[in-house]
Amino acid sequence: MDRSRRSCAGGVDYTEGREEASDAEGLRVDFRWLYQMVLGYGGYSGAECKDVSPESLTREWFESTGFREPVVVRSCPDGAQRMGMKLPEGEPLTVSRVVQGVGLDCEVPTIDVAQQSEGPNYTLAQWEAYWNRRCRDDVDLEDSSSDEDDAIPATPPLRRAHHDARTRLLNVVSLSLAGSPLEEQIEPPTAVSECEMVREVWPKNISYRPEVLKFALMSPAGSYTDFHLDYGGSSVWYHVVSGKKVFAVVPPTNENLQIFTAWAASAKQQSVFLGEYMKGMIRVELGPGDTVLLPGGWPHAVATSRDSVVIGGNFLHRFNLRLQLEVWRVEDYLRVKPKFRFPHFRHLMWYTLDHIQHILNRVGDFEGGKRHALELSIENKGSCSCPIEAIAECRKRGHRAVTVEGLKVKVKSGIERGRSGAGMSNSKLKRIFPVLTRWEVEGIPILLFRLSHWLVSLSKDHVPADLPSPKVMLEEVCQAMQRAGYELSLPPPLIDLDGTVPGVMAKFKASNLCIRGHDGDSGNDSDWAGDEDCDFNCSGKGTKRKRRKKGKMKSNVTRSRAKRVEVCQ
Repeated sequence: MDRSRRSCAGGVDYTEGREEASDAEGLRVDFRWLYQMVLGYGGYSGAECKDVSPESLTREWFESTGFREPVVVRSCPDGAQRMGMKLPEGEPLTVSRVVQGVGLDCEVPTIDVAQQSEGPNYTLAQWEAYWNRRCRDDVDLEDSSSDEDDAIPATPPLRRAHHDARTRLLNVVSLSLAGSPLEEQIEPPTAVSECEMVREVWPKNISYRPEVLKFALMSPAGSYTDFHLDYGGSSVWYHVVSGKKVFAVVPPTNENLQIFTAWAASAKQQSVFLGEYMKGMIRVELGPGDTVLLPGGWPHAVATSRDSVVIGGNFLHRFNLRLQLEVWRVEDYLRVKPKFRFPHFRHLMWYTLDHIQHILNRVGDFEGGKRHALELSIENKGSCSCPIEAIAECRKRGHRAVTVEGLKVKVKSGIERGRSGAGMSNSKLKRIFPVLTRWEVEGIPILLFRLSHWLVSLSKDHVPADLPSPKVMLEEVCQAMQRAGYELSLPPPLIDLDGTVPGVMAKFKASNLCIRGHDGDSGNDSDWAGDEDCDFNCSGKGTKRKRRKKGKMKSNVTRSRAKRVEVCQ
């Protein structure tokens, strides 16, 4: 029984990891009730999504905060330009302009809102016919009577779209703009472009690359997308061109993510409003001109109260490696289909490690080397305890970090000197000390462990061909981190996939609910530590778990060839 689920742009499909419902239950979801719950639920927390000014969205803001909470830039004069976002010139983007900018023959997947599953694939010409018919008349699905006065479309595909407009509520949430003429007319906020990992670490000479940064979303009023995590733990930028959206957003605490995972594996989820069982859920309302940045790992549902056109996209960044790798692990656990996962995710992680190695090598070229111990002194300002703040202040004042003495970087204007007093060019002084924030340092041990595990448990295809010695790179990064004074210890996992939240299964009306794994070579693994086949060893709180294989309990087998112990209640 195929009941796929997709998220905005970063779609996921939990079908394989879910228990099958009985045939009597049917496929239809009471989406109208869920939709109304998102709009009017009385149990939202008192917290609000933080509103920020367009100018505050900078790379320095990402580096200093780690982008741990959603933020909204409200519609304001020249707001898009002030945050570096590029939009098509002229009139606001409409469905017709999207169709013309991408191409009438381009095929686009739709979502059947009533079933919360994949709908028909349309050409954009069909989608425009569907949109014009449905949104012009504000069709009520319960009234499927035909209008005899309507002109009959000339071709069967367009007739099909007109018929669907009277009988089905469809939603387009994943129209990629990559390679289309419209792609060149749209850019995300500058801070997103600067922090996006694909742009930062993906080699320019590699022909294939993840293309998930620019999407168009077109949602008729009444559309609803149930709770989901965007693929690979990716973050989202989301600009409402027209219409109105309401998000129900849940913070990624251990308990919330564990509840989400149990719900995603359940066949009963259509009868549950997940927000009732989550803590700290906040309501985010967006109108024309508003832009939201949503961090990865935050479960969220979306209701569309007015016909909406949105541009947005997904991106990974180095300041949340830990949570991004956790979400990937959950997707393994739920057996999400490859087409619903972040493209080339494992290759991107290897290129990220290669990029981090270059940063550590550059830091090692200077005296001291201990990035956390650095103190930047600014002329006429005293010292700053936060290196990011100090670097930002340097740039504002036009100063350069020019000398290194022990563990201190001195900032001066005027004559520029290198470590040994020799001259140094301006180009090398623009970012003399590459920034490794505490957020990146927190994620690197987990990245090392995950790549080590993949190296011993998966085929060589998961390693990019232009990285011929991945094992050597892992060892060198470990050594460089230790030389720089960084501690290589694994924190406990954010999501305990073997744990259960008391009463959750009963609340989901599934007394026999199981979260099941499977055999295969997909690289499933649910502990951070404890795999004896991994070359990367570090102290952590993770413990080894016995694994079931052919009815017997064995502990020393690789995770990819073991069957996961079922978790039942």
